[in-house]
Amino acid sequence: TREECEALLKKYEEEIKKLEGVIGKTEQEKRTIQNQINTLRSTIKKLDLQIQQGNIMVKDLGYQIKDTEGSIEQTSLKIEGLRGKLAAILQIIHEEDQSSMIEVLLSNANLSDFFDNLMALETLNLKSQEFLGEIKNLKETLEGQKQSLDAEKGDLERVVKIQTLR
Repeated sequence: TREECEALLKKYEEEIKKLEGVIGKTEQEKRTIQNQINTLRSTIKKLDLQIQQGNIMVKDLGYQIKDTEGSIEQTSLKIEGLRGKLAAILQIIHEEDQSSMIEVLLSNANLSDFFDNLMALETLNLKSQEFLGEIKNLKETLEGQKQSLDAEKGDLERVVKIQTLR
């Protein structure tokens, strides 16, 4: 009958409206979930880039450490050279100290030679003090650089570990 048809049409219309509501709600949920997925992907990408940046910083610091180690090696060689010079000066001073005043006076042709030798020894003594000071300063500088780089490297490695754990 016609009434039955109209009743069925009305029923189907109501069900279609309900389904349209469900579809709309599902579409909205889909967009929300997609937004969350996009946000998570962006966060992951950002963290990956931060990790890569940290790794590059650690690598660059490694190069700086190598350069500093090269500088340390050169400075160590310089220190060894200064020590050699200092040893030679100390040997000369020691040999001169072994001579008695009478031997020194008799070995020199005149009194001015004696005073020239005395002045030369004093100069050697001053030079040895200068070498010792320079060795000490170089060593302190190298130790400071090494400690600074080691601390910076440790800090960067911790940052990279934290980013990796995220």
